Amino acid sequence: MWIAACREYAFLREFAEEVVREKFLILAHKLSHEDFDSFFIGKSMWHEELEQITESTRKRLRSSTFLMLREADLLSEAGDIVPTRLSARLADIIERRDPGELRWFPMTGQSQESSIS
Repeated sequence: MWIAACREYAFLREFAEEVVREKFLILAHKLSHEDFDSFFIGKSMWHEELEQITESTRKRLRSSTFLMLREADLLSEAGDIVPTRLSARLADIIERRDPGELRWFPMTGQSQESSIS
């Protein structure tokens, strides 16, 4: 479901790559609402439509994003980024379709069955 959501929504896809995965790679494994808010503000500078979103809508978007991350087991209840462990078969399927989609996951390598915890 995480891949499907990222395929559909550029904002979510970019958040996964630019914030979640990058924080994981630099060993800053905590994800906060402030991270989302900073990302949102940065994107709104380039996307006028985001400037039109009300505060309550932005908070719902943030809440939905964090819920999806938790349901995909990419974020713990405490806000820790959880390393992704893709099977070799699943990683191969993703790579054959679009290798860039692996960047939507917090992991250190492309086709790893286990990541550093």
